[in-house]
Amino acid sequence: MINIKKISLQHLALIFLIFLPKYTILSLGGFVQGIRLEDFLVLIIGIINFNKYCNNKNNNSLNIVFFYIFFIVLLNYLIGINQELIILLRIIEYWVIYNFIYFNHKYINIKLITLFILLNCGVAFLQFYGLLGGFASYGYLESGHGFLGRPYGMLAGPWELGVTLCISLLILRSLEINLKYQIILNSIVLITLMLCATRSVIIGYIIVNLYIYRKKLKDIKSIIYILLLILSMFLIDIIELLNIRFDNIVLIFNKIINYYSSDLKLIHITDLDISLSQRYSLWNTNLNLWQSSIFNMLFGIGWHSLYMESFLIRVLTTFGIFGVLLLIYLYRDVKFTLILLTIIVGTTLDLFVSMKIFIFYSLYSSVIQNNNNEDNNIRA
Repeated sequence: MINIKKISLQHLALIFLIFLPKYTILSLGGFVQGIRLEDFLVLIIGIINFNKYCNNKNNNSLNIVFFYIFFIVLLNYLIGINQELIILLRIIEYWVIYNFIYFNHKYINIKLITLFILLNCGVAFLQFYGLLGGFASYGYLESGHGFLGRPYGMLAGPWELGVTLCISLLILRSLEINLKYQIILNSIVLITLMLCATRSVIIGYIIVNLYIYRKKLKDIKSIIYILLLILSMFLIDIIELLNIRFDNIVLIFNKIINYYSSDLKLIHITDLDISLSQRYSLWNTNLNLWQSSIFNMLFGIGWHSLYMESFLIRVLTTFGIFGVLLLIYLYRDVKFTLILLTIIVGTTLDLFVSMKIFIFYSLYSSVIQNNNNEDNNIRA
């Protein structure tokens, strides 16, 4: 366990960033989320370490990306395209977080990440059965609240919990956790993902793990383990919940194929579930604006919508074709497992609007850069 007496202020701040639930303490007019405790924490960290972080040459790629976003957001604002300028404050916060984690990577260890997994999975399980409440950005939800039917642990949404759990497993693998414990934690995470019933995360988790453990899946013991895991899901009623979320997957693909047109204004997909219908509407609005001029297509429309519900469309419309090529060049050495997970999950989730998800991507990046595990090869 963590020795309380040996915890430094930096270590404590890292623990707060990882475990602190989202809870608004000061509301902002017109926004569902307001100023939270971690915002004050990041402000203090940034003020104390500003000069140190400015001299950190290891975040040059991130500096280029953030500068590009600042420039394209302000440029689009000046030429009359509506921008969510509050995102500029979040980018500053991300810059502070990334640097803070980079300089305090020694506190990222197997115990800390394992504790995050077990604590959140345990809370999610209790939430699913109506035994425990949870925090939302706008307040505390009592146990049994309808929103907790798809639990999210100590985070602010089932999708956010799912992504952070997946990244946590990749962090543990990079820290060279014992294979036996990898299997145990993977089982716990998979059951939790099923409880959350977040489609893209489950698909991403399964595909990434099939890739990671592709050589071990030929073993008969692995097949027996998978069958027992599926049986356990039936016993705790997860399969029935999944059917609610997955029963229209075929319909979704049929609609995309049948309604797709070069004129994105003609796309109307109406008889899907509410979450997907909202996503398509949002994607169409931004894609139509993005394709309205050559300049927009090349350099992006900035941060036109606060939420996009797709990382892939966010990158394309915000950065444009030139920006996408720049990102590919800057992050050409990122591990394939992380790229694979990001692409699959990011199809229907706008990943980096979540501070928690950015924190875990930064944790993973810091582990890879500083601990230099896996035979000095950054690709899996």
